[in-house]
Amino acid sequence: MYVADRSCHCVFKFNVDNGELLGQIGSPGSNGGYMIKPDGLALTKEGNLIVADSGNNRIQMFDTNDKFMRILVCRGKEDGHVVNPKYVAIDSEENILVSSYNNLQLFDKNGVFVKRIHYGAGRPQGTEVISRTTYQ
Repeated sequence: MYVADRSCHCVFKFNVDNGELLGQIGSPGSNGGYMIKPDGLALTKEGNLIVADSGNNRIQMFDTNDKFMRILVCRGKEDGHVVNPKYVAIDSEENILVSSYNNLQLFDKNGVFVKRIHYGAGRPQGTEVISRTTYQ
């Protein structure tokens, strides 16, 4: 089980069966692999962890050994970028849905922008994908 901790600026990994702390991913900072106020988390089919790194305005990916892989989506107000991302979800085709300030966007599994789904005065919060047809 993964838990984003905004106060510690990291993600904790626990054993679901006994509650044992298995490790910590990230620490405070702005370089790749570091985080400021992480929020939403999602797992790919391969077990890679996707993190909405809100304070750094980006989406990061970590491998199954909890090692930093890369930044998938960078900061920016234009389509294909994020400002203060909050939540991430992954669909059955491993597309990544990201809600950030006034924006709900779809990216492929490599972080390539596909489309903007929502834009407005509101602020999209939690996301979950039922099927790909939900946003076609």
